[in-house]
Amino acid sequence: MNTLGFITRSVFKVFRIRIAGWHLRALTAQLRWAVKALRERFIKPVPYKLSMAKKPGLRGLSMNQQYYEAILQLRNPSEKVTDFVVSAINRASRKTLVSRVVTLKTGVDLFISSRAFAVSLGRRLFGCFGGSLEISKRLYGLSKDNKRVYRVSVLFKPPCFRQGDVILYEGHIVLVSSLGRQAKGTDLDTGRRAVIDYKKDAERLEVRKSVVTKLHPWLEAMHPETFETRPVYNKEYASGLGLRQGSRVRVVLSQGRVYAVDC
Repeated sequence: MNTLGFITRSVFKVFRIRIAGWHLRALTAQLRWAVKALRERFIKPVPYKLSMAKKPGLRGLSMNQQYYEAILQLRNPSEKVTDFVVSAINRASRKTLVSRVVTLKTGVDLFISSRAFAVSLGRRLFGCFGGSLEISKRLYGLSKDNKRVYRVSVLFKPPCFRQGDVILYEGHIVLVSSLGRQAKGTDLDTGRRAVIDYKKDAERLEVRKSVVTKLHPWLEAMHPETFETRPVYNKEYASGLGLRQGSRVRVVLSQGRVYAVDC
């Protein structure tokens, strides 16, 4: 009788392993298709990397695709953001699972089994990368002891700029030095410190290469489009860069003016 029970348990164990393996392979194939679709739709695709081969400790694939407590919504995430999320999921407790991954034109949605983990991860993303964070909840139902059960949506949007970018912010040319709950930078007109509000509009400027053509009586550099020599508008800031005639310098253009960034 004991032998029969052992054989029965062994058969069911093998059967469950085969089902689990098939389910994980199906989810992995679905994820690969999602990544491919994103690469086709975006100029800078979302490099979402949940690879079973490269992440041996991955617990982000749940057997039950219907159960979730929160949705983590990433909009236009950078590679650093997606790597941060994948790393956090892999380090989470084994009770934290991702049941589904849904790709959209503007990003990706992760259906997560833990409300607390999703909210904590959203706040950590905002603290590291800045941008905007919206947390909302809706009533899902009642538990067995008649307590209200909520599902949470965590929407994270990183800013349109990154550390080291130059942006046009409230009429000022600002070199972004750090991101976080508040973005900070340097005003290229005055050289003073600038604090950037994520809620206000900011335009990312293209940084181009140029050459210093003249030092006296004022600093001039070659226009990267017309190749004409033009005065550098932010003379005070540029004077601290230690530029010499013939030095290479990075510049941005705004309203026809040339601004020196660094060398």
